[in-house]
Amino acid sequence: MKLSILNYFKLNKLMCLAFLILIIYLSPAIFFPYDAHFLVHDNLDSNVVWYKILSNPGNLFANNNIIIPNSLGGIPRGCYPTEFNLKQFLYAILDPVVAYSFNYILIHFIAFFSMMALLKRYFLTQSENNSRILLSLLFALLPFWPSGGASIAGQPLLILSFLNIYFYRDKFIDWIWLILIPFYSSFFYSTAFFIALIFIIIFFKTIIDKKFNFRIYLALLLLTIISVLIEYRIFWMIFIEKFQHSRDDILNSSSLNFNGFLGIAFKHFLKGHYHFHALQFPLLVCFPLLALIFKRNNISKLFWMVLSLLCLISFFYALPYAKFFSNLASGNKILTAMALRFHAMQPVFWFLLVAISVKLLFDFFKRNIKIYVIVYCLLFLQLFFSLFSVSDNDWSGTEFVENTFYRTYFDKNNPENQSFNDYYRINLFAKVERFVNKKDYIACLGFTPEIAQYNGFKTIDGYFPLYPEKHKIIMETISKRELVKLGISSFGRRSLLISEDIKLCKDKVIEPQWDFNLMKKIKVKWVFSIKPINSKNLTFYRRIINLKEKIYIYYIK
Repeated sequence: MKLSILNYFKLNKLMCLAFLILIIYLSPAIFFPYDAHFLVHDNLDSNVVWYKILSNPGNLFANNNIIIPNSLGGIPRGCYPTEFNLKQFLYAILDPVVAYSFNYILIHFIAFFSMMALLKRYFLTQSENNSRILLSLLFALLPFWPSGGASIAGQPLLILSFLNIYFYRDKFIDWIWLILIPFYSSFFYSTAFFIALIFIIIFFKTIIDKKFNFRIYLALLLLTIISVLIEYRIFWMIFIEKFQHSRDDILNSSSLNFNGFLGIAFKHFLKGHYHFHALQFPLLVCFPLLALIFKRNNISKLFWMVLSLLCLISFFYALPYAKFFSNLASGNKILTAMALRFHAMQPVFWFLLVAISVKLLFDFFKRNIKIYVIVYCLLFLQLFFSLFSVSDNDWSGTEFVENTFYRTYFDKNNPENQSFNDYYRINLFAKVERFVNKKDYIACLGFTPEIAQYNGFKTIDGYFPLYPEKHKIIMETISKRELVKLGISSFGRRSLLISEDIKLCKDKVIEPQWDFNLMKKIKVKWVFSIKPINSKNLTFYRRIINLKEKIYIYYIK
């Protein structure tokens, strides 16, 4: 037994090294999750809290119209994520920190093995095993959005299944993947656009070949049906109950001319979007460039197809920023949303393009040691970039990416990455709950309401991608005069208590012009603030301090 293990290590040194690097990368979540620094944006400030709220007794399988009181003064169960998802199951049975860490670790292992399986089967031969391992490791080190589950990480496995089915090489397991992966993915984040793009590719392939492949369409139909059934709540609310929601995907910046549109498309092609990051710039883009330079006359059709798809994805992403598209869409939210989310396919296509380019270079420079040195130097340098978040800003300059390894060990003071205890201020709110009844509604000023919700308090404000329009109107009415001061006309997905003094970072909030009568009408009793407030409508109750943290509590007269 010992001999066989030693032999495996000797024969698979690079594979073992890749596993070791992956374990090191995931080590904060594996070994000390309570001290690990996780992504805040669109993560700790939202999704994690929703999963925790749903894990409360009676919430998970409640009727769509049952009101869950924790956020926005109480919103229907149907606005929350589906119960038929592995992420939600983890939160239902585990402590939130453990559930989050397990989810985080699982995503990256799925990414490694799914990319390995796809490259081995269709893109890189056994002689290119080292390249296959390195590319799979690099794909596994991408900053996947944790709440997306296998939405991006599992795409190689879906592509592998579709290719096997298309070429009549499928086994029973390929159909099982089509059923299982939707239970760990997000339909509106990724799967819907994956399905749409695969359908377009298959449709055009059918026309070109003049041959109808019934089985591939059946597989696509199966994936679609499973995905829709999993998200049955939101489809029922929108299409059956005609739910009036607050969602608005039309971008206010849709005024660029054609040159501006091309500029954003080019930037997106090179640097991507933080939720769907391939970390392709500046190193991975070198591989297709080298292939074009050295083998420009013998580039494969597959290379051009993947490159064309990447260009089209970036064009689609840039469309909502263009004035001509804004006029064309004319308020069509579905059309705009479709244009926005096709870039969910960008990471997997970039890695496939790199794999194809590596193969072309190795085939052209057979047994040429120089090209091997160049390829592996670029791959190992990309490994360094991935581990240490070098050049992880996206096309717009934002750095909202999950890299718990780097943020925990080397960048602990980054406010966009914090531990559960620090971000949710658990010790501070443990003191607060001694004085404020958790059954009372509160309004939060200067901090994310989800922090209070995580600690069991009910807030009238909150962050949701889709919630009843009436709640948006209520919060806008409460803060209407403060919004006018700031030149803001409407809330988006974050419906918050607003103050000009907070926005201007003043030491005190002086006479905030809120609609206190409306606040009392909707049974708000308390205002929690990070800054002291002077207002004739509020009575100072208590200041709670814990280490460097403090919160001011006011009672509405």
